[in-house]
Amino acid sequence: MIVADPAPLIITAALDDGAFDWFDGLRQAHFPRHRNFIPAHLTLFHALPGAQERFVLETLKSACRRQAPKRARLRLFVLRGFDAACASPTTRAGITKALRELWLNSPDDAARFGRKPSPSSVARWMSERGEPGDRRLKHMVSMTGRVPRRRRLRPEIHRLMDRFALRYWSRRGWSQSDAYAMMACLIEYLNARACRYASGGAELKLPAKELFRRRLKTLECYDTYAAKFGEKKAAARFKPTGRGLEAARILRLGCIDHTFLDGVAVIDADAMLPLGRPWLTALADVKSRCVVGFVLGYEPPSIYSAMECVKRANQPKVRLLGHSRYEQFVGIHGRFDEIVVDNGWEFSGVSFEDAMADLGTSVRWAPIASPTFKAIVERFFGTLNTRLNRKLPGATLKPELLRELGYDPYKEAVLTIEELDELIWEAVGLYHLDLHRGLEQPPGLVWQRDARAHGVAVIGDVTELDKMLGAVRKGCELSRSGVRMLGLQFHDQAKVGALLHDLIAGEPVKAQRRTGSATAKVKVKFNPANLAEIHVWNSRRNRYVTLPCTDERYACGISLWHHQRLREWTKLRGLAFSSEMERLQAKADLARKIETMAPELKQRQRRSIARLITKPVIQDKLQGVIELHRAPGAR
Repeated sequence: MIVADPAPLIITAALDDGAFDWFDGLRQAHFPRHRNFIPAHLTLFHALPGAQERFVLETLKSACRRQAPKRARLRLFVLRGFDAACASPTTRAGITKALRELWLNSPDDAARFGRKPSPSSVARWMSERGEPGDRRLKHMVSMTGRVPRRRRLRPEIHRLMDRFALRYWSRRGWSQSDAYAMMACLIEYLNARACRYASGGAELKLPAKELFRRRLKTLECYDTYAAKFGEKKAAARFKPTGRGLEAARILRLGCIDHTFLDGVAVIDADAMLPLGRPWLTALADVKSRCVVGFVLGYEPPSIYSAMECVKRANQPKVRLLGHSRYEQFVGIHGRFDEIVVDNGWEFSGVSFEDAMADLGTSVRWAPIASPTFKAIVERFFGTLNTRLNRKLPGATLKPELLRELGYDPYKEAVLTIEELDELIWEAVGLYHLDLHRGLEQPPGLVWQRDARAHGVAVIGDVTELDKMLGAVRKGCELSRSGVRMLGLQFHDQAKVGALLHDLIAGEPVKAQRRTGSATAKVKVKFNPANLAEIHVWNSRRNRYVTLPCTDERYACGISLWHHQRLREWTKLRGLAFSSEMERLQAKADLARKIETMAPELKQRQRRSIARLITKPVIQDKLQGVIELHRAPGAR
């Protein structure tokens, strides 16, 4: 007896009522009538084997469950479980009990879904997701974001948002708040006008600020950004960047730039002088990404910070000696063949060009308004700020003292110079040790490998480096009493006499004083971090001559910024500022005031020194074999 195979299976997709009515209407209108025996349908599979009907059904159910959102499958599991148990609880306690029993009776499904839903959510599902005995998966799927939503605001409001969004992008002076405020005023005017003339229309509703902000963002593109902020900023935001800086070896090319360590105020715990908010100048090597030199300064970017950074890049990092983790980076130093700088005044002045020529280092100027040209050092600043902000300790000083010193007591963390210096060194050492994403290896490893292959070029005569890298003042007058500059007198009887003897022959007669005293116009170099001395250029013998400050006790170790700040402070206090003793008294008065109102700064410094002395490594270094002295201005 031959048994016929079961008829093949045809699988169609279920359509909701609205879609079915639309498709079926089209079918009735356009399908040939003599062949139109069944209503509209969407065929998925045309001829599956009928003998495998049970397997096909189970496979389809499993596929539907996998494709459905997890939240929808959870709803279906809970509601069908309640229906199977003939449970229709209405109270919170009843729903909690039913959920507990369902999770106990179906451990596999419960493990797949994990946490039980809240009773309030289940109560809402029971009323909104199908009927008992007729709980389908399509009832469980949330349609949020799957279908177009009906606009809650009137079309007039959407037109107004578009109108003021375009105004925002076309007017450079407008902020988002300005555009929103102008739109709100217009909506209020339109509502008042409609009420006055009894037009009968519904009141216009003011959209939320977030909705208006999103509407602004939808219009952001190159054209709108250029209209508001200019072509250069639009290009920096949207135009793809080209190839970055490249170098064949270490010390071939370097990048130098500054960053402002905002939110930090620094006090010198030795002199108890306010140092201000710190600026960091860094010089990075393009090939290895290593930070070869950095300067922590307390004035805006200046000639000194640029010069000093180049000078420190030439010196080994003896600060890392004895550090078990970072001692391998002591040798990161050297002289660069070329340095990339921006067009700031500290780089474009005579002093910088003069010093770079003396060093044998060429200068490459970055394009104007293009910070991405020096992205290497900018990335280091970002990494450094992230690490420092996590570690900055704070100290509380009295608000009136901070305000008098020019600090905001609610924004700045107050540190001693030693604390901040230690944090910077720690962050730089960790930066050299960490894996660099661009290099896919630590910067310190790249430096060491290249240093072995190519060697390290340095400036051998470091004693002349301060004179080469000093700030320049031309046209200073040299007289028998020396040079008066910055309100200070610099003089040495023997050296001044020798200078006048060499230079007077080249000076014009009209420039001499009527009293007969010899004078000469000279070029002076000085270190703005230490006003204890200046260097006067002897053009006849082609060398610098050093003249000390006559106010030695005051000027030793004080920076130009400190000097100017003290003069401003004494002027505010109504103090005289002419003699050496009066300057010393002004400096001491400010130091005593800070020490009285912030004694914890001195205590923190003493504790730091005590910890250092007890370390075996430091004790070994204090045995008289090697003594390290901090040079003036090395802070």
